[in-house]
Amino acid sequence: MTFSLRRSQLDHFRNVTYIQNMLDIVAHALSDEERSFIQEVAAVFAPWGMPRSAGRLYGYLLLKQAPISLDQIATDLEMSKGGAWNAARLLERFGNARSYSEPGSKRILYGPSDTFGAPLLEQASMMGALGNLLQDGASTLATGGAAARLAEMGRFYLSLRQTIETAIRELNTSRSGERG
Repeated sequence: MTFSLRRSQLDHFRNVTYIQNMLDIVAHALSDEERSFIQEVAAVFAPWGMPRSAGRLYGYLLLKQAPISLDQIATDLEMSKGGAWNAARLLERFGNARSYSEPGSKRILYGPSDTFGAPLLEQASMMGALGNLLQDGASTLATGGAAARLAEMGRFYLSLRQTIETAIRELNTSRSGERG
């Protein structure tokens, strides 16, 4: 009898907690301005091949003060929890988002990455590799106008890599100075 009473109380507590969480979810409805910003971020990322759901999630996370649960994300963005999870994992893989564990829970929260340059570092590396490949091709394979074109393209991609890496380094140095 004592066990069933405790189990009944636990079930009641879970139901009350669930209802409170649902009320919190409803209370976090997005404004028209927030929805517009989120849609615009998604539109900017679309030409880069990012799915609309991931772009919307990134815009949403940028507006949040603290990491947020998949339940809240799914509700606010009116998408399935599975869709929110897939979008969050994609953003995490590209360095746009970060996952956080909640102490004492299996629940994962998501927020924007603190390393703004992370999504560009991989692309900068690829640009450098392409620049080196083009310059090698210009000096060993191509002749005349083709060699000049490859050499110029190689210099361009190497310059892009250097510019991106320099900007990220400067940002990190600036942020370190502000914190220290």
